[in-house]
Amino acid sequence: MLNRLHRARNPVTRIACRCVTAPVDEAIGVLRAARFVSGLDLLMVPGESGMDDAAGGPWQRPYSLVRWAVLARLVGTPVAFVSIGGGSIGSLASRTFARAALSLATYRSYRDLPSRTQVAEVTGFRRDDPVVPDLAYSLPADFLPGHTADTAGRVRPVAIGPISSTSRHGHAAHRQYIDRLAAVAAALARESYPIALFPGDATYDGRTIDRVREAALRLLPPDLHYRVAVVETATLADVLTCMAQADYVITFRYHSALLAHLLGKPTLALARPGAIRRLMRDAGVGEYCLDIERAAPEEILGAFAALERERVNVQERLAAYTTACRGILERQYRELFSGRTLGPETVPGRRRGLA
Repeated sequence: MLNRLHRARNPVTRIACRCVTAPVDEAIGVLRAARFVSGLDLLMVPGESGMDDAAGGPWQRPYSLVRWAVLARLVGTPVAFVSIGGGSIGSLASRTFARAALSLATYRSYRDLPSRTQVAEVTGFRRDDPVVPDLAYSLPADFLPGHTADTAGRVRPVAIGPISSTSRHGHAAHRQYIDRLAAVAAALARESYPIALFPGDATYDGRTIDRVREAALRLLPPDLHYRVAVVETATLADVLTCMAQADYVITFRYHSALLAHLLGKPTLALARPGAIRRLMRDAGVGEYCLDIERAAPEEILGAFAALERERVNVQERLAAYTTACRGILERQYRELFSGRTLGPETVPGRRRGLA
């Protein structure tokens, strides 16, 4: 009966049906969620994605986040927000939900100081919470593929990860970005570097990658087309394998740069001011991060040549930084899972956790 009413042609009937069923559905969801969190040792929310309202507005992620936090605290389950990053928290409702969720947490950490400052400025929630590296730095070593590039130096593969959207200035600027990146790929291919174009986000980057390859091939003679290939990456393991097979990485996404650092790959990043530039600077390789909207092909190729010359030095810096990040994250995990940082609300004797 309700299904027929939902599909009714009369819009008034459909709206009336939703007004009746929506509160019931919400109540059922709340009861199920409360029963679930009551059996947890810890409700852990990683990163900034829960507070981000860019997809769906305040009544999607931000509301869901505060609902989970409220239910967890009502049943005595501690809540931890770990390595929070600065995301998009636009509307007043989203800021209210984010502030409420943060205030309910028994533990909070931020992935860098600017993220903590941004969240405080946007939500009005200010605490001297710890700054802890991005959780991706704690990926287990046995999950990371080993180096498979040509160690004899005869082949120097370069993995390039184009991004679907690079500019706030519309299609013309994105077209220029594609042409600049294609010029870089073609120039490297002419110098005998095999190019692997891979998506950092398989959902959004595929069309841009195809356009970059098409533009690069127009700049190359047919006998060199084989040097510019597209690599399909449907999973994190695929992305890691692609980068492990390269000697160098050129990327435009935050976590692609971070994963390249974990693999010890000399990385050239192109980005607007923000998280990627901070990541590269904190890792000690800030000179290899260029402005995504302004860097000309000649500047990118010059930075790549410098990166190649300093390869060993860069790898040493990345190894030292990733080792330090792993150590900090391990300490955070020990504190979280021992319950020492969670205060008197910690409930002993439970056997499950949600991350």
